[in-house]
Amino acid sequence: MRFVSAQLVSYLKNGRWLETAARANGLARRLAQGLAAVPGAEIAHPVEANAIIVRLPNETIERLRIAGAQFYDWGPREKDRTPIRLVLSFATPEDDVHRFLEIARG
Repeated sequence: MRFVSAQLVSYLKNGRWLETAARANGLARRLAQGLAAVPGAEIAHPVEANAIIVRLPNETIERLRIAGAQFYDWGPREKDRTPIRLVLSFATPEDDVHRFLEIARG
């Protein structure tokens, strides 16, 4: 427990958790803003953390998966859209966010 506790104390004491959380949350906001401009996309809930629930057209989802994107369906398929869940990390490269948006836009 001392080994784990020492890491946790440093993480909390130096505010590193705030830095990493702010980065992940900022990337999520950027991704959500970009996805909101994709035709047929709908952000299902306000983005308040590092996760996004978005309804995307099924053809967009297929295009993203073919390109290698990994995410979960977050509900049943609708007629022409499916809700998906996207989670960003402090370690997510900004280039990955840009590439995801490029593919989503077609």
